[in-house]
Amino acid sequence: MLLAGFFIYKQTSAPSQTDKSKDKNTGKQAETEKSKSGGQTLEGTLKTSDNLKKGNLMISTGKRTIYLFTSRDFSSLLDKNVTVTYNGTLDNFTLDNIVAK
Repeated sequence: MLLAGFFIYKQTSAPSQTDKSKDKNTGKQAETEKSKSGGQTLEGTLKTSDNLKKGNLMISTGKRTIYLFTSRDFSSLLDKNVTVTYNGTLDNFTLDNIVAK
C-alpha cells in the first residue's frame, strides 16, 4: 500500500524541468513533416485518452490516433486543433511541445 501511495504522489507532483526529456510516448505511424527545429510535427485534435494504458492524452489526426504519456499540463488545449512537435518516430518518440494551431 505504501508503494502505491508513493506512485500516486510521484504521478501527481509538479513536473520538474527534467520531466520534459522523460516523457514517454507511443503511437502508430502517421504522416509527419520536418519542423524548422529538426524535429517532426503532427497536426490533429488533442483529447483526453480513451485508454489510460496507452497514454493520458491522445492526438486524433483523422486517419490515426496517437497516444502519449506526459506529466505536463496541456488541459487548455483539449479539444482544440494542435501542432505536436516531437523527436524520434511515432513508435518511440520524445515530446517537444504541443501548441494551438
